[in-house]
Amino acid sequence: MVKYVPSILTISNFIAGISAILFASHGYIFYAVVMILMGMLFDCFDGYSARLLNVCSPIGKELDSLADVVTFGVAPMIIHFAVNGMGFWTILSMFAFSIGAIVRLARFNVAQSQLNYFIGLPVPAAALVALLIVQILPSILCGLVIVVLGGLMVSNIHVKKLGHAKEEIEV
Repeated sequence: MVKYVPSILTISNFIAGISAILFASHGYIFYAVVMILMGMLFDCFDGYSARLLNVCSPIGKELDSLADVVTFGVAPMIIHFAVNGMGFWTILSMFAFSIGAIVRLARFNVAQSQLNYFIGLPVPAAALVALLIVQILPSILCGLVIVVLGGLMVSNIHVKKLGHAKEEIEV
C-alpha cells in the first residue's frame, strides 16, 4: 500500500485543481485559492515520496505533469477570469499563461536533466505569483503581468532548484 503514496498525492493535487476550478466558477475565490495551495502541498511531496520509496516511474512523472496543468496552469486562470471578467487582456493572458504552462511541463518531461536549476520559471511558482497579482493589481496590469509569466515559463532563464540549494547548505 505504501508504494501508492506518491500516486495518491498526485491524484490529490489533481482533485485540488478541479475543486479550485469549481469553487472559482461559482465565485468562491478564497476556497479556490486554498485548493491551489493544497495542490502545491501535495505536489511538493509526491515526487519526494516517490524517490524516498524508490517507486519513480515514467507514468508517475506524466501523471504529475497532467495534475500540474490542471492545478497550476488552468485553475489560477479560472480565478483570474472570475475576478477580472471577460476583458481582452484577461482572455489573452489566460491563454498565454495556460499555453506557457503546458509547453513548460512538456519540455520538462522530455528534457529532464540532472541540472541543479530549472530552465524557465516553474509552473507552480508562476501560479503562485498569478494568484497574488490577481488579488491586488487592476485588470489590465494583471493581464500584462500574467502574459509575462507565461513567457517566463517557456524562457531560458535559470531558476535554482530549492532541493539543491538545501543540499549545498548541508555539505
